[in-house]
Amino acid sequence: ISALAVSKGSGKESKGNGYYVLQFEAVGDFDAAQRRKAQISASTGYNIQVVFDAPFYKLRGGGWTSRKAAEDKARELSIYNINALVIRLK
Repeated sequence: ISALAVSKGSGKESKGNGYYVLQFEAVGDFDAAQRRKAQISASTGYNIQVVFDAPFYKLRGGGWTSRKAAEDKARELSIYNINALVIRLK
């Protein structure tokens, strides 16, 4: 999937507490994480961050202040066979 007809908006919502991102994958190999980062970014339009949390490299993107908004986006992406978990950052 190279382009999605998904509205990106600002990704920011004002309800709730905390900050939520989508985690697309967790892989054990740095090179594989970099390859997937490029693929996921191209598919979603998000700037994907690779976060090392031993022993995995976690690929995360987006950002919302509302869990519901993040869950809605994850559901929207699932239509395009892009799976993501909602993660609350501290």
